[in-house]
Amino acid sequence: MNITNNENMEDEFFRYKRPDIVLNYEGHGKNTKTIILNLLELANSLSRPSTEIMKYFSYEFGTQTKQNTLKGMFSKTDMNNILHKYIQEYIVCSLCSLPSTSYKIKKSKIKIICSACGNESSKLPSEHKIINYIQKNKISNKIVM
Repeated sequence: MNITNNENMEDEFFRYKRPDIVLNYEGHGKNTKTIILNLLELANSLSRPSTEIMKYFSYEFGTQTKQNTLKGMFSKTDMNNILHKYIQEYIVCSLCSLPSTSYKIKKSKIKIICSACGNESSKLPSEHKIINYIQKNKISNKIVM
């Protein structure tokens, strides 16, 4: 699947791809859990830590997370929609629309730096809780289990 949009790519050599989310469900009723089976592969393809991705899901769905598990039952469509929103807001460059970005954190400001075009953008949804999480944890773009 193409990282920059929600459509399947026809070009097998396009380098900005991500795997489709693979989910499994455990439990019944109030104890239902949604497990992302390929979280590390997904995080690696997005060049973001798996902890950040899970925290974003947690904030968006208003639920608790633990490693690769969300409390509650969430459809693949809902998960893909939230992931697409995350990619557009925190990964894709606002100038060239490529996902070749990383964070630059200075004190309380976060910038997204694009390695493809050199753009530095601080236009992030500042009201979102994930910003505080990134600042507090000074997240690098290394993959964390």
